[in-house]
Amino acid sequence: MKRIEELREDRGWSTTKLAQESGISHSTINNRYKRNNEPSMPTLRKLIAAFGLSLEEFFMGENERIITDEQSAILDAWLQLTREQRKILLTELVRTL
Repeated sequence: MKRIEELREDRGWSTTKLAQESGISHSTINNRYKRNNEPSMPTLRKLIAAFGLSLEEFFMGENERIITDEQSAILDAWLQLTREQRKILLTELVRTL
């Protein structure tokens, strides 16, 4: 949500304006901020589209990196996992390094 917040502030948008531009309810956006939850991939895509960016442009940020299709697929899968699933996956991944 940090990058979304940066983009929103850069444009001078309120959370209400972001909701209008993205087609996501204002309550959903506010809940994401309050709980500091990462959005689902469909929600993220709507938010990114509201800013007129592609997924790759969104993740470029200041480092100007473009993610590959493989990285995008990994991100899609990651965002669909629960917090517990993410924790287990990271623990197993680190264990195998």
